[in-house]
Amino acid sequence: MQNSVESLVNMLESYRGRDKVIRTLCYGSQLVGGVLASKNTPSSLGKSLLLFSAQLSQCRTTLRLFDDLSMLAYSTSYRLGAPEEDSLVWWMSVLTIVADQLYYSCVHVAWAAGAERIKTKSDKWWVLIFN
Repeated sequence: MQNSVESLVNMLESYRGRDKVIRTLCYGSQLVGGVLASKNTPSSLGKSLLLFSAQLSQCRTTLRLFDDLSMLAYSTSYRLGAPEEDSLVWWMSVLTIVADQLYYSCVHVAWAAGAERIKTKSDKWWVLIFN
């Protein structure tokens, strides 16, 4: 028991570990809440789990606002000028980096619009991110 608690504490002390726990709880509660809420007699537990999932999703969005420097450091550390042995893998990695940079920028705009820090509708930015 002591080892499992220490392992969980160590996981929660790192950003990646915390994100994995939050993501797992978010998706798990969304799945169970969706099943419970879609039955013929929707339960209050299902609604509570869906609300909990939405809150965790907002938490992950807020945490992603701080990923800029680490993402930029990763992007600049990748050898854009020296393709790997397999050029297809290299091009896929470059496209992934570009997509990630665009994704993080859209998250920032969507969050700022939702928080009414910029004058645009956040709905279209969230649709762009999740579709």
